[in-house]
Amino acid sequence: MSAVPIQLKGLTDREACMDTIYRLVQGLDDPSEELLQSAFTEDVVFDRTPANAIGLEFDTIATRDKIVPELFNNIGKPMDTLHQVTNIRVDVDGDKAHLTCSVLAQHFRAGEGHEPHKQDQLFMGNKLVGDLVRAEAGLWRIQKLVLYNQWTTGTLDVFKH
Repeated sequence: MSAVPIQLKGLTDREACMDTIYRLVQGLDDPSEELLQSAFTEDVVFDRTPANAIGLEFDTIATRDKIVPELFNNIGKPMDTLHQVTNIRVDVDGDKAHLTCSVLAQHFRAGEGHEPHKQDQLFMGNKLVGDLVRAEAGLWRIQKLVLYNQWTTGTLDVFKH
């Protein structure tokens, strides 16, 4: 299977903004550190603190150099995940855009996602709200992202590796 390039051809600005979120979640699910990194600006701010209401201990992370390893090494690489993005709304204004979407996120410990008898899992319904910018070579990237958890079922222990 040949790899899909990071920057797709023929997309409208709205579609390219949507693809930024798809690159983020596919970077976690595949896992692909390169794809995950392509979703963020260097100075990105990711506020995950609203999700602490469910008992997580998330903080706000700034800069791509900190966010990518945090997400990749704690979710993408050590877990079996599937993220589905829905209800995307994008408001493009020149080289800036505002995006909201819903993300269904299924998490299993590494190697356990294919085992139907495993009940140790976490299924989350999240809302993402973000600001995007058109970056180098016209590639859209996330500059600010906030994670809101809408509902959760399963066990938070899945995040303990």
